Amino acid sequence: MLCLVGFGFPAMGQRMVLSLVKGGPQQGWQPVKDNFATQADTIRFLTPGASPIFVYRVKSDFQAAFPPMQTQLPPSGKAELTVDSLFSVSANADLQLPLGLYFAQLDTTTLEGIGFLITDRAYPKLRKIDDVLAALVYISTNEEIEEIRRSSDKKATLDRYWLRLGGNEENARRMIRLFYQRVEHANRHFTTYKEGWKTDKGMIYIVFGEPTHLNRNARGEEEWEYRLQGRTLKFTFQPKANQFTGVHYELVRHARYRDPWYEYVDRWRNGLVAN
Repeated sequence: MLCLVGFGFPAMGQRMVLSLVKGGPQQGWQPVKDNFATQADTIRFLTPGASPIFVYRVKSDFQAAFPPMQTQLPPSGKAELTVDSLFSVSANADLQLPLGLYFAQLDTTTLEGIGFLITDRAYPKLRKIDDVLAALVYISTNEEIEEIRRSSDKKATLDRYWLRLGGNEENARRMIRLFYQRVEHANRHFTTYKEGWKTDKGMIYIVFGEPTHLNRNARGEEEWEYRLQGRTLKFTFQPKANQFTGVHYELVRHARYRDPWYEYVDRWRNGLVAN
């Protein structure tokens, strides 16, 4: 379970209702259902009554998902986050917040609240070069990413990287378009307390694409099924509770994913995935 340091246990009694919307008087107000708003968005907290809303800005620097065959993850115990700052706001007050992970509550003695990300204005697209580079982690080596990052002309070095993978300019452009369309889709649909591309679902979607079939069972698990060169590959995602979101899923990792993972990473690296 992901939790904030120093939070207590849920108190008994009537549940307080708190919701988050974004928009404005001209375009209207829409519920924040995708766990993020951008720096450019005006947001409001809605709640009955006049109680103040306490908002925590949380220190966070989450890693990208580990490969699906890596069953032994680095030991970390129960993940804990620390509070960077705390402030209070009134209900229905217009806000624009800086980048970061936030958690809003009406009652700080409980675990109940709303978690959300404030992202770059372009999100779910990636525009900053360092963000664009970071998302390459699933198909690139650390050395390749660092070479681009240390370059005096990152854009030109990144273009050469894709040209090397694609083999020619036309195929390289198709690969770039496909890769970052998948990154954008992952950010739009899988963002939780971290960017969608960093999640287990985001990793699988970026490398393998849209599943052939998606099934949900009574336990709330999702099973993504792929038909790959005459064989079937299935990934199971289990819902994991945390304070920030009710829609976070973690992949059930297994050593059997090693061969199909490297096979599809090689398809990216050999310029075949967009053909």
